[in-house]
Amino acid sequence: MTGQRYRSWTLTAFCCGLVVLALTVGTGAAATADGTDAVQADETDDVDAEIGNGGVVTTGQGGIVTVPINLTGTETATVNVGFNDVNFNLTFEVVNGDSDGRVRARINTFQMGQTNFSASVNETTAAAVTAVAEGDSIRNASMLPLGGEPGIVGPAEPTVYDVNVTYDGEELDVGTLQILGQGNVSAESWTLPDSRVGTLETASDVRAAVADGDLTRDESIARGDGVVFSVEDDSWEGVLTAATAGYDNDTAPTLAFRDLATGQPWTDGITETYRFSFSVVSAGLDTQQRVDVAGSIANDSLRVVPDVANSTLYVIADTDSLVFESGPSTIRETTYEANLTADVSPGDEGPNAAVDEFSVVGRQVAFDAATLDLDAEDDATVTGTTTVAPGTTLPARLNGTDTLQRSSTAVVGANGTFEAAFDLSDVTDDTSVRLSVPDVPRATLDGTVEAVDESGGMDGGGSGETTGTEATDSTDDDGMDDEATGVTTTEPVGTTEAPGGEATTTQATGPGFSATVAVLAVLGTIVLARRRAD
Repeated sequence: MTGQRYRSWTLTAFCCGLVVLALTVGTGAAATADGTDAVQADETDDVDAEIGNGGVVTTGQGGIVTVPINLTGTETATVNVGFNDVNFNLTFEVVNGDSDGRVRARINTFQMGQTNFSASVNETTAAAVTAVAEGDSIRNASMLPLGGEPGIVGPAEPTVYDVNVTYDGEELDVGTLQILGQGNVSAESWTLPDSRVGTLETASDVRAAVADGDLTRDESIARGDGVVFSVEDDSWEGVLTAATAGYDNDTAPTLAFRDLATGQPWTDGITETYRFSFSVVSAGLDTQQRVDVAGSIANDSLRVVPDVANSTLYVIADTDSLVFESGPSTIRETTYEANLTADVSPGDEGPNAAVDEFSVVGRQVAFDAATLDLDAEDDATVTGTTTVAPGTTLPARLNGTDTLQRSSTAVVGANGTFEAAFDLSDVTDDTSVRLSVPDVPRATLDGTVEAVDESGGMDGGGSGETTGTEATDSTDDDGMDDEATGVTTTEPVGTTEAPGGEATTTQATGPGFSATVAVLAVLGTIVLARRRAD
């Protein structure tokens, strides 16, 4: 029996080996016949995809989130978000058009899947999912029905949504999209030179101005300078981006902001409930001033720059040309309150309000000197402080007798300091001058220019320093004040020319002595000494 069992097992194994071999050969023949099956199998084995950021992406309600998809062995993949557990069913394909192995899909969580737009839910969803890189693309974005009509009313609810990436029906990676409820909002005021207000058109421009030191945090704004109100929050991103679809130009974010802030309808017809408001009102005037948002945008004194990558919205205003709908017609030197309220999900947790105050002050200059006391040199400097924005270029002028005119510029530093330099190397001694800063009313300072003594001082005993309290020194080398002691000085007996062409004087000093008398006195002393010796 044992031998029979052995023979039977051997036969069975042999037969099975034939079957396996036959199947293998048959499969190979089929693959060779059409030339595709084996290749597809190999390609599928080499395909992979993963969700970047460790598989977790986060945004606030109404925000925009970027989902990075890394691809290997394929240029396309399907991304699914939500499904049964949260009754949300977004699906779309990513296409790696630039062949860099990565597609970043940007999802507008305010817009995706909404049914209260004038467009169909799938058209709205297709507009809500875009590719970050120009070479990449998104296709077939849609909401799949889950036992009823697809879509949602209002922005996606705060919760955790499952995300997976598939290729040819095979799941390659999983992750989550977390939408957070409304939280704390950060708001700040910044100051900007008037000349730079019109140059901030993109988020890159704003970041460059910060790097250059031209855009600085400050709640004290000089009248005529720019004020920038920044709001760091997710809530504005989705609704403002969706609203820009109604405009096709560089000012689209500003025009969409105008529509939302003033309650005007826009082309996609979203219900008026989902909006945000913006106001700037005075806090220290008898008659309250309120900025006319639409009017200020119309005259280009108010613009909006979104920085979606950093969840920050910049509202930029030129204080000199803002339009007011109530109160005085021009800005005043007082305190103002800016308020941006995002109302993306009414009735839930209440809107997010970003509030900050800034004060408008006069354009002022304070010199470090009470009077000017300048050296006649090629780099005579004047210093001071000012209320105007850092980065501002202030023109400075120096006028004096004998048609003296000099011009210079001073760039305001981060702490409000400035320094203007003048070439006064050819100015004669004791020339009266007046310094002025044309851009700042009544910013003048009087003084004199004094020749430099190449031997180490200044003619006339001046120090050459511009200080607020120092006057020309009236003491001699012995420290005695001539006027106080009654000591007088004789007129010069001759002059010599110092290096550089400066005239110096030589003189004898002493009560009533001249040069001749001094020589005779010395000779008389010598003769007398000899006689005594004899």
